Amino acid sequence: MDIKSSYEAVNYPDYTFPQTNPVRLASLAAFHDVEAPDPTRARVLELGCGTGANLISFAYAMPDAGYVGIDLSAAQIARGSGIVDQLGLSNVELVTGDLMEFTSERFGYFDYIIAHGLFSWVPPEVRERILQIYSECLSPNGIGYISYNVYPGCYLRRMVWEQMKFQAAGTVDPMGKIRQGIAFIDFISDLKTNEPLYQSVLAQELKRMRERSVENVFHDEFSEYNEPLYFHEFAEKIGSVGLQFLCEAETVASTAADLEPEQQMFLHSLSDDPIMSEQYLDFAKGRRFRGTVVCRTSVDVQRTPSSDVIEQFYISSHARPDGKLVPLADATPQRFKGKSTGAFETNWPLAKAALVRLAEKWSRGLRFRELVDECADRIGEDAGKIESEEEQKLKGFLLMLFQSGFVEFSIAQPAFADLTAKPHASEFARWQAANGSDNISTMAGINIDMENPMMRAMIYLLDGTRGRDELIAELSEMIDVPAAEQAAFSEALPLLVDDNLKKFAAAGLFIA
Repeated sequence: MDIKSSYEAVNYPDYTFPQTNPVRLASLAAFHDVEAPDPTRARVLELGCGTGANLISFAYAMPDAGYVGIDLSAAQIARGSGIVDQLGLSNVELVTGDLMEFTSERFGYFDYIIAHGLFSWVPPEVRERILQIYSECLSPNGIGYISYNVYPGCYLRRMVWEQMKFQAAGTVDPMGKIRQGIAFIDFISDLKTNEPLYQSVLAQELKRMRERSVENVFHDEFSEYNEPLYFHEFAEKIGSVGLQFLCEAETVASTAADLEPEQQMFLHSLSDDPIMSEQYLDFAKGRRFRGTVVCRTSVDVQRTPSSDVIEQFYISSHARPDGKLVPLADATPQRFKGKSTGAFETNWPLAKAALVRLAEKWSRGLRFRELVDECADRIGEDAGKIESEEEQKLKGFLLMLFQSGFVEFSIAQPAFADLTAKPHASEFARWQAANGSDNISTMAGINIDMENPMMRAMIYLLDGTRGRDELIAELSEMIDVPAAEQAAFSEALPLLVDDNLKKFAAAGLFIA
């Protein structure tokens, strides 16, 4: 089945990808002293956009920017165009087209270009054309994002892909292919052999597959093309068209902070070349996937910014105190837990106060000066008495947390409404909820996981006409529970609604 036919047969899910948000890309560029175009007024292109859901999420939140998406599948583009019409957006153009025929004469130039889930999954000549499009169409200080599969980690994935394809070679039905392929890997991983390591690897790969949607598995594991490469090979390819590696979209991907100190020192000693450093880190971590941010080679990139760079950003953090909150003003250790990046501990009063304040403020952020001033009172200090050495130490601490994925820096403050008597979820989020999305996008560029069907139903009902009591009443009617559990459900529902409203508000779901 060729690429076009596969996407006509099985729609790729309407995912949104926060790591590709132009505000995030511009912020990463600014961290490296690259002045990218204003993302709220930029022209943005997505290659292989599917239905355009990713672009549409940006277009809804940033109406003064312009967006173009192109995809080979007419069915995907037709679905996306319907979404655009339904939401009444005038700043999105979705086009059915072949990337081999894409020209700057037809589409112009762009400040941000995105290709997510495309580069590894197309024929070699299309991969070359993708890079040419970046070279031809990216504005002088423009920023690009490209994701792709990488070795050495994908050697393990390739082993599984090939076995699944072999097993399901005679099956035409896409869902049948997936069922056969997964069942076969399940069978092989359960065998008792003299090579238990092999079975263990297969079991881990099977677990990863089962955590993804069946559509995603079909388009990855059963793709006609799926060509990983080493990072240094990717860097060479982009260099040949006048582009350079800027950074990874996920900052934690390029940190060695999770390794032992002696391991970090060894890796650091291998190379002071950023490309080779990244390659050695891939070897150390067995990386299998990258989302790389690129820019033109003519742009000067600061590879090792000083901690003072954080003064230009809004600082935010999803890290939360883990367990009981200890006194902030003394040296009692406080443990903080990230959303998906583990945990850490500190006993430093200023750091504890800063992280607690950022947790209260999330998903909005604070400027560094604001943060220091607001924390001073919490630790019993006059803001003017906090020594400059302490401030520099805090900058270094926040920089370390940024590189470890616990803190984010942004050039812009997200625009969303606080919780009101009759909250109104964004219309794009309500569309996602109505269409069964497992991740709902917010105005702050965050995806909220739908932990249960009630959350999705609740978001759909949040159209600005219902207050808390009306939400509870309607959800009580909508959700079927066994008679024996009705009393407990009725007692728990108001608490669930209140908790979800707070969670939605903090994540930036609501509009004015």
